[in-house]
Amino acid sequence: MASKKRIATKRQAWNKGLVVGKRDGFTPAEVKRIRGLLAGGGVPRLRDLALFSTAIDTMLQGQDLLNLVVGDVQSRNGSVRSLIEVARARGAPPVQCALSNVTSKALEKWITASGKKRTDYLFPGRGPHPMGQRQLHRLLKLWVVEAGLDPSDYGVESLRRTKALHILKGTGDLQTVRALLGHARIESTARYLGLIPLPHQSDLTM
Repeated sequence: MASKKRIATKRQAWNKGLVVGKRDGFTPAEVKRIRGLLAGGGVPRLRDLALFSTAIDTMLQGQDLLNLVVGDVQSRNGSVRSLIEVARARGAPPVQCALSNVTSKALEKWITASGKKRTDYLFPGRGPHPMGQRQLHRLLKLWVVEAGLDPSDYGVESLRRTKALHILKGTGDLQTVRALLGHARIESTARYLGLIPLPHQSDLTM
């Protein structure tokens, strides 16, 4: 019992008394609102719904998210796996990502409607290339405006931070969040989520 108390105390120390700004991620209510809007758009919005939901669940960086191919999420029998392993750019070790039922269903509908093969990019751009990060940024701003939110409060990184902040708020377990984000050091995760201040420019030049 004593060891469990020590662990609980350590976990709470990272976020106790800290306030994370709104622009760091979407609230659960905002996620639900955007998903509802995209789901109500029918077949033309299937890609957007799958993209938004996958981005929230996987917490992947933009480049890694957009480089996903159908085979990364789909089993041989055509079903979408609940747990996927994603190779990342720049030689970073792979990360495991859990997909919710909502995301799995959105992906299944999008893959079926688009007729994509296992080797196709999940979210394609023009020609044989994946969607670019600039297009993802434009789509995000469109979703935010449609949801009645201020687009200046959100960016592509909001998608990556959202689930991480939800998990941290619910568990206080920064180590788990670090692993899910694929960070090597817990200090990097704390800075990324705004839990400790970044150094001032003057500090960097000393």
